[in-house]
Amino acid sequence: MRRNGRGGALVVLSASIGGCHAGVADAIAHAWRLLDPQGTVAVVDFLETFAPELNVLARFAYQRSERFFPSLVGTLDDALEHLPEDPVVHELATGTSARLAEYLRASAPDAVVSTFAPAGGVSADVSSELGFLAATVLPEFDARAAWLHPATGLYFVASKDVREELVVRGLAWDRIVVSGIPVRQREPQAGERGNRTADAAADRFTVFFGGPPPSMSELARSVAGLVDIGVRVMVSTVGDNRLTARMAEMAQTRELVRTCPDEQSASSALKAADVVVARAGSTELVGALACGAPLIIYTEMAGHETHNVDFLVACGAALLARDADDVVGKVRYLAGHRDRLAYVAERAASLGRPEAAKLVCERIRASLRE
Repeated sequence: MRRNGRGGALVVLSASIGGCHAGVADAIAHAWRLLDPQGTVAVVDFLETFAPELNVLARFAYQRSERFFPSLVGTLDDALEHLPEDPVVHELATGTSARLAEYLRASAPDAVVSTFAPAGGVSADVSSELGFLAATVLPEFDARAAWLHPATGLYFVASKDVREELVVRGLAWDRIVVSGIPVRQREPQAGERGNRTADAAADRFTVFFGGPPPSMSELARSVAGLVDIGVRVMVSTVGDNRLTARMAEMAQTRELVRTCPDEQSASSALKAADVVVARAGSTELVGALACGAPLIIYTEMAGHETHNVDFLVACGAALLARDADDVVGKVRYLAGHRDRLAYVAERAASLGRPEAAKLVCERIRASLRE
């Protein structure tokens, strides 16, 4: 039942520690504004705003591929009972929970959707007192490490396999929606390439690099190696001035190199590329699946990212490259084996759901009307 006039009020809780949490939150917020122009939506960084004591440590742990937040099934009280000495659980149950409750009491949302599982657990813990719908999006293909809370009204997951995982862990089937991973779709502007199939016949083989590189030298070696075999390379440098300068320098001597310094040009390049090279857990990886683009994953992380990579490779939706030279080798293979390229694209498209953000918002709106 809506509490804020004719439009619905949504709060989206995200985290900027890494992965695609922030990109998923942006996609949901954008879809909500389109579906409910009279409503309101606020995107909030959960750790930065409500758990500053954990924010730096969580980001450091994520970058080092270390487990920081525990895997839980239950409430905060359950977590304290089973993990009484865990400082992370203690902080979430005390200062973090109180700060979030104060914010939500003042903003009075109809629904809170979290793209970061610990945020979903804490928001669900206070939802019974404040009366909003708590929902969580799990933006990964493996959820065995996620915190599952009994008061969460809806879980949105990437695939049927994840839904089955959650059912095995005790969640009710009808509370789990296979939505895919939300990603914001941007339409190409006039004059920009934006259709991989249409461009392929008239242009040379093209590779798009998305997301932050493992290192500048690794990326430069891959780019140089691809240009040497006649492949056009487009590199997303969004928000990274140093990377923009380095790629612009390479472009001066290699005409097949192009930089994409803003989100619009990067989105158009991703859609036009024959192959997308992306890091595990990146927004660009999710975007490639939504576009049905063949994927090469060029770094692998421990923990849940390892499971994500294993899943995508096992499904045939991606190839895994060990290093910069292996990226060149994998691209050369796909460029020379168009049947394999088409198969990887087909498998990627089977996992990608370009309408995921819209589905999430529509299901939340429907629940609010019940």
